[in-house]
Amino acid sequence: MNSGIFDAIGLGNMDIALLFIIFLVFIIALLVVVIILGNRIRKLSRKYERFMRGADAASLEEEMLELFEDMESLKVSTKQHNRQIEELYRKVRRCYQKTGIVKYDAFREMGGKLSFSIAMLDERNNGYILNSVHSTTGCYTYTKEIVGGKSYIDLGDEEMKALNQAISADPRKEKISEEQQLKQEQQQMKIQRQQQLEQEEQYREQEYQEQQLQQQYQYAEDYQQQYQYQNDQYGQNEAYFDEDFEYVNVQNSNNQYY
Repeated sequence: MNSGIFDAIGLGNMDIALLFIIFLVFIIALLVVVIILGNRIRKLSRKYERFMRGADAASLEEEMLELFEDMESLKVSTKQHNRQIEELYRKVRRCYQKTGIVKYDAFREMGGKLSFSIAMLDERNNGYILNSVHSTTGCYTYTKEIVGGKSYIDLGDEEMKALNQAISADPRKEKISEEQQLKQEQQQMKIQRQQQLEQEEQYREQEYQEQQLQQQYQYAEDYQQQYQYQNDQYGQNEAYFDEDFEYVNVQNSNNQYY
């Protein structure tokens, strides 16, 4: 088959059967691609139908608008909560968080350590020291202001001890120590549980060994009883044999006598 187009591109001598085979392979490849694309389109269609399916066939646009409104309300409430948290944090910083107390006897004739000095500080070590002096005539209370962990008025020994206790009482350190103690308790409980499991395993092993020993003892007793029974039977057979043997001898002697 001669073609001017094939002659122009240099394929004038090509076999028409080979060309047919090439076109057939190309058509089969296209068919496979079409099938694959059709499966993907069906999957996407099913997903789209499930996505669009809603209560009373509500439109996707209305649902999206409701979601946007919810997001806006969440943003507004989040901002409001952040402001409230910041306000609470500012108030907490001004609250008394750290305390220190020292009890003592103000006078020699007094006992029981009824006098005391108590320091109350906030996060920035600002606060007051209350000093209560108990005597035979009454109880007197004095206060001194603390700014930045220091007092503009001279402090007594007990007041200085109370102030140092309050400054060193860091709530974060106490929280860390509590967490460490909780971890230690959990670790100790885990170790105790492991020891308990090991003890139970040992008890089960001992019970199993005791059962094995009891079975062995039972087998030994059964064997001994069977052996005793056989010996008794053997003794009875020997007795019967001896009696028969004596009887036969007596008969033979009598026959010889007659």
